[in-house]
Amino acid sequence: MQRKLCTTFGIELSFVSSYYTRILAKLGCRNEDDFSIIHHIHNTKAEILKVYFYEKKIPVFRCDTDPTCVEISTKPHKTVNSLMYAVRHIWKAAHLFELETSSPYTTGGGLHIHVGKDKIVPKDQFNEFKRHLLTFAAKNPWLCWAFLHPEDDANESPVSPNDINYNESYRTKCISTCTKYLTIEFRAFEMPDTIEDVEKYILLVDSILRYCKSKLGTPINMEELGQLSYYGNIPTLPYSTMKAGFHAMLLELGMNPDDFRKETVTMALRKRYYQRER
Repeated sequence: MQRKLCTTFGIELSFVSSYYTRILAKLGCRNEDDFSIIHHIHNTKAEILKVYFYEKKIPVFRCDTDPTCVEISTKPHKTVNSLMYAVRHIWKAAHLFELETSSPYTTGGGLHIHVGKDKIVPKDQFNEFKRHLLTFAAKNPWLCWAFLHPEDDANESPVSPNDINYNESYRTKCISTCTKYLTIEFRAFEMPDTIEDVEKYILLVDSILRYCKSKLGTPINMEELGQLSYYGNIPTLPYSTMKAGFHAMLLELGMNPDDFRKETVTMALRKRYYQRER
């Protein structure tokens, strides 16, 4: 039985050439400039993959490079089954050309989930829906911590109460609702090592969207939201507070915290990293 998603979903899958990254690291390369040759390797692999996808008639939306990875995007899908079918084909092709989901020498790439704006709610209700989504993100800053590499400091920026007042959230945020784009982008996920985790994150995002949709017609208490003491101070929160908040969020969404043990540990690793860097 196919589970229908509440809107169209598309995913950016990121892969890295871990083999060559490992060789350069052993040669003493340490910074991004030293690893510039990896970009050329990724660019070559992306071009080969484009030909492979065409010859094998595997539909993809885009296959390109980021400075640290190869990004392959699915086309929009309306069901979990069809989206995961596309993910498995892309995953298999990437591994065929010796691309992996992560490397011990870089933070790798993201698993960015794009959802179609026009299918979630009627057009006249979208701005209200977007405010509820940004409110959910502001109340749950653990979204910025549970799913990213412990040393990733580029995609973890939390949504603030000011974003809700402005009804907008830019690409530096864990959830991007930029008006100029046709999708809402969930940026808070690192590329996982298993396909099962990809599906888990899809279901989490779908649950968040359904939850926010259920809040339509409910007033947002901006005064209460503005009093959130943890906004901007996430690294200083006790781990027990973060863990309790993360698990409470999952339960509110109807999800089982036991399915997110790895992500709970990631929060502890991120906190340890921040304490070491201070």
